[in-house]
Amino acid sequence: MDSDLSFLAIGRFESLGNFSWEDIPSHMALHVAYEGRGTLETAVGTFHIHPDSIFVLWPGARVSYRDEPKHPWKYIWFAVDGSKADEILGQCGLTPESPVRPAPAGFSAYVRDLASRAEREKGRPFYARWAAWDCLCQLAESGEPPSSDPAIACKLLIDSSPTDIPSVDALAAQLDVDRSTLFRHFRAAYGMSPKQYIEQRRFRKACALLRETVLSVKEVSSTCGFMDACYFSRAFQKRLGVSPGRWRES
Repeated sequence: MDSDLSFLAIGRFESLGNFSWEDIPSHMALHVAYEGRGTLETAVGTFHIHPDSIFVLWPGARVSYRDEPKHPWKYIWFAVDGSKADEILGQCGLTPESPVRPAPAGFSAYVRDLASRAEREKGRPFYARWAAWDCLCQLAESGEPPSSDPAIACKLLIDSSPTDIPSVDALAAQLDVDRSTLFRHFRAAYGMSPKQYIEQRRFRKACALLRETVLSVKEVSSTCGFMDACYFSRAFQKRLGVSPGRWRES
């Protein structure tokens, strides 16, 4: 479909539990999970899906996702197309590096109604385009919703600060929880500590900058939040098995 934004298809899915799927999607797919729990695995890492979560699969990259046996998924999915799809999803807080976010209040009910209307409007050619703009504009305008879960709120703060990421102490203070509580909730939700997640994001960004730009190692180190270039080089070697310079050349 030759348009700036449209839904190629809209569907519903209800799992019986133990559902799993792995593939390389051919189209961008937006999912709004209104029941169930599970995980999404991409090249970036493992993301936990909770009720009223939104997650996106990007085309051309292998992904897998599965629900929990006792918490089967129910979700609405949208196959998204158009030249502005990446831009609009980015404004919604959804990127390949951060493909999961909580849904704003009332959004899950809204998309279920949208899916029901789509079933009735199949013969109207402009409905898919209108639905895509209405859905994603509502999501973009909602901003990053506050969350009562300190793990989700902490991840949103980290993901929204690509370079100047606060310290774990500052994150805990901003969320009005103590550091040990934040650690416990974050580890339970994402399988790692907040500090480990921050380091993961910094090194992932460093790898991309080394491959895609001509910035010096010192400039990459500073851009990614490392105060000392020598420490960055040693830590990079320990984490990836090669020096920053060798990574760039490979």
